[in-house]
Amino acid sequence: MPHFSMIDTYMSSTDSLTSSPVSANAQGLDATTHANIHDKLARALGIKTAQVNAFVKLFDEGATVPFIARYRKEKTQNLDDAQLRALEKSLNYERDMASRRLKITELLRAQDNLTKSCKLALIMQLPSLSWKISICLIARVAAHQLPKHVLLA
Repeated sequence: MPHFSMIDTYMSSTDSLTSSPVSANAQGLDATTHANIHDKLARALGIKTAQVNAFVKLFDEGATVPFIARYRKEKTQNLDDAQLRALEKSLNYERDMASRRLKITELLRAQDNLTKSCKLALIMQLPSLSWKISICLIARVAAHQLPKHVLLA
């Protein structure tokens, strides 16, 4: 009969070698960005930042939403399944958007096209524009290819 403690030790050592897509998306972001995302999610969902932090810690360690809802409810201060699902969806979205912003900023910086207007456009995240249109607009502003009447409007 195998020793379960040895299996647990082996499984925990192999878990660190493989990363989930969520953890991979979050790796390039700094601590301030993570804190801002957590605060934004807490305000948007009407929960405490501590609850968001607890969920993120468990989620990044590989726990699933049903597992957290059933067995780690005390750590998230009784968040229900619906709240956890909304939190998961919002967390993935915000992390993805933050990593996209970071990649765009690095690309513009590498091309020496990162101007104040580009930084402002990246921070504003104009909600009425789709992702591709806003990136195209940022690129055109960076290259100063927009007609003057559009820039002055």
